[in-house]
Amino acid sequence: MKVFQMTTGWTHVWYRNYLIYKRGWLVYFLPPFIQPIGLLLIMGLGVGHYVGDIDGMPYLVFVTAGILATESLLRATFECTYGSFYRMTYQHTFDAIISTPLSPLEVAFGEIAWGATKSLISSVVLFIVMGIVGVFDHLSAALAFPIIIIGGLNFAAIALSVSAKAKEFEHFQFFFAIIFPVIFLCGTYFPLSRFPVYVQNVLWILPLTSVVDLTRALITGNGTPWLLAKLAYLILSTTLIIELALRLMSKRLID
Repeated sequence: MKVFQMTTGWTHVWYRNYLIYKRGWLVYFLPPFIQPIGLLLIMGLGVGHYVGDIDGMPYLVFVTAGILATESLLRATFECTYGSFYRMTYQHTFDAIISTPLSPLEVAFGEIAWGATKSLISSVVLFIVMGIVGVFDHLSAALAFPIIIIGGLNFAAIALSVSAKAKEFEHFQFFFAIIFPVIFLCGTYFPLSRFPVYVQNVLWILPLTSVVDLTRALITGNGTPWLLAKLAYLILSTTLIIELALRLMSKRLID
C-alpha cells in the first residue's frame, strides 16, 4: 500500500501551507469559526432550552459534542476541496512541488495532513467555548482530540479524492449536497435511535457516525457500546480512504 511507503517529505508540503496560514492567520482563523460557534450557542443554549434530556444528558451537552465533531471535520473538507483544488489548478503549486525531489504521494499526504491540522485548530477553539458554557467540567474531555485528528484525516482524504477527480469548482456542489445531509443523519443533532434499525445499520457504515459517537462519549465521560470496535473501524476506514486519495491524486498529477 502506498500509505505505508510514505517518507517524511510530506512535512515540507505541510510546512509550506502552515507558512501561508501564519502569514494571514487572522483572515484564515476568524471567519470559519463564526458559524460553528454561533451554531453551538443557538442550538445548545437556544433550542436546548426547549428540549429535555437526550440519551441521559442535557441537549446542550448532546448537541455541542456533535457539533464539535462535525464542524471540525468540515474545516478539513473545505481545505482539501476548494483550498487544494485552487493550489493544484490555478496556482499550479503542486506542479512546482513535484518538479523538486518530492513525489505526488508526498504532496497528497501533505495536503491531507494540513486539512487534519485545520480540523484540529477548529476543534480547539470550539472546545474552549464548550468549556466556557459549561458543557463539561473535566479535563479528560480532551481525550476527544485524537478522535478529531483521525476524523480530520478521514474527511481530508475524502475531500482530496474528490478534488483529484474534479474539473471545476462547481463540481464540489454535488459533493457538499451529500455531505451536509449526512451531517444531520449521523447523530449530530438527534440520536440514531430515532431511525429504523436498517437505516441505523447503514449510517454506522459511514465513518462520521463513529467520529460523532466516540467524541460525544469522551466529552461526556459516558461509555459507548463497542467503543474499541468503532475506533478500530475508524482507523481502518481512514487508512483505506487515505490510500484511495494518494492513488487518485498521484494519477491526477502524473497524467
